[in-house]
Amino acid sequence: MESSEVTAEVCSMAAIGRRIEDVLIVDDDDNIRMIVEMSLEGLSDWKLRQARNGREALARIEELLPDLILLDVMMYDVSIRQRFLNPLCNQHD
Repeated sequence: MESSEVTAEVCSMAAIGRRIEDVLIVDDDDNIRMIVEMSLEGLSDWKLRQARNGREALARIEELLPDLILLDVMMYDVSIRQRFLNPLCNQHD
């Protein structure tokens, strides 16, 4: 996801009056998760959480109910896309 897309999503959440507190970073690459977390640390008071794959992400989502999910949509594990993204996209059609 490009930084402009992240900014647009954050701005749209702010526009509807929703405060972002919990962020879930989902990526199967340890280095990418670390870089994303390091990039976001100190910029806000967000609680940053991580998941390594779709199964772990689904468990974290149910446990934490994050306000924002930064998701590697090219991840080989498609379970999270099938479970959450496809239904969400269909709601906006």
